[in-house]
Amino acid sequence: MKLALLVNSLYGGGAEILNIELLNWAKNAHLYLLEKRVNYAFDKEKTTFINGEKVIDSSLLNYLSTPISAFRLNKTLSNETIIIASLFRSLLVSVLLKTLFNKKQKVVFWCHLDPKAIPNRKPFGTIAHKFYTYVYQQADLIICNSLKAKNDFNKIFGVPTSQVKTIYNSFDIEKIAIASNESIDKEDSKLFEKDTLICVGRLNEQKGHRYLLEVFSKILMSAPETNLILLGDGELRAALQEQSIQLGIEKNVHFLGFKKNPFRYIKKANLLVFSSIYEGFGNVLIEAMASGTPVLSADIDNGPREIIAPNSDFLKRTTQPDLADNGVLMPAFDKPDAIQIWSNTIISLLQNKEQLVKLSENGKVRAMHFSKKKILPEFIDNVNNFFKVSI
Repeated sequence: MKLALLVNSLYGGGAEILNIELLNWAKNAHLYLLEKRVNYAFDKEKTTFINGEKVIDSSLLNYLSTPISAFRLNKTLSNETIIIASLFRSLLVSVLLKTLFNKKQKVVFWCHLDPKAIPNRKPFGTIAHKFYTYVYQQADLIICNSLKAKNDFNKIFGVPTSQVKTIYNSFDIEKIAIASNESIDKEDSKLFEKDTLICVGRLNEQKGHRYLLEVFSKILMSAPETNLILLGDGELRAALQEQSIQLGIEKNVHFLGFKKNPFRYIKKANLLVFSSIYEGFGNVLIEAMASGTPVLSADIDNGPREIIAPNSDFLKRTTQPDLADNGVLMPAFDKPDAIQIWSNTIISLLQNKEQLVKLSENGKVRAMHFSKKKILPEFIDNVNNFFKVSI
């Protein structure tokens, strides 16, 4: 039985990296890309660009072209194939392949995002929810990366729990640890002479940077020698820079953009802060743990609580600081007084170096639970057992 890994492109982040890892791990796997957008090294011998050299910059046109992608994919796959579709557009192509061409391939939706994020977002509403429900239910198996996502697929989209498996994201823990010990750029080294917070992620609305800047402005009132480093780029960079000026904190907020090796910066920070409004998992939390940096995270769906406090109720959402063995969970920014609670808690943590050391040591141990040496075999075993095949 062959494995066809279907993903939109290799341009994004977590989902794309995980597909490359699985491609390198599985014996009979081949990678199929809907777009020729590539940011990562990949095995050219085991990769096919379904739509050739053409790149479409419109999301709407990309979705409208899914029947064409299904037609082209149909010409390359045999019936003895299990399709692992990552991200919703790839799933839609897989479902169209089965529907339009009466193909017998099995379809696995490997979900890396919050399954309810887009259907619940305005102006999509009820119609979108029904559409997503239908498409989700066409998958033979759904593999998601959190227990909360599994719960949502069942409770919100009516997918039987027997057809949903939870397998956490995998990481090359040893590689991250080694990379974290590399030297940072010389011009940035002075930033870490003070207490330093770091936030890593695309500068967009999802990541909650505007709330984090408000939090940081309050921190500086009590700890004026603290720095905040933002790694990543995106459409909100100019707006966030302007916000930092309006708050009078621009001298302490440093926009360093995209770094090929962010782990060396994460390691030097006192604390990684994760301010996202919603997430598919929260990969950077584990990457920070593997780098030896303590983590503080918004207690949002799909990942943070299961990573930081695995023995707690995954449905719980805190309204006060929740100090766990592997990090600190904080109220999401839609909770009352969240900005003040965040600032008070971070100030307290920066003053308690012993606590930070303890969280660092526990985090390194916790990160090993997500090692690719453990997770990737588990992924293959689940697919084999569900379909009663051998990949």
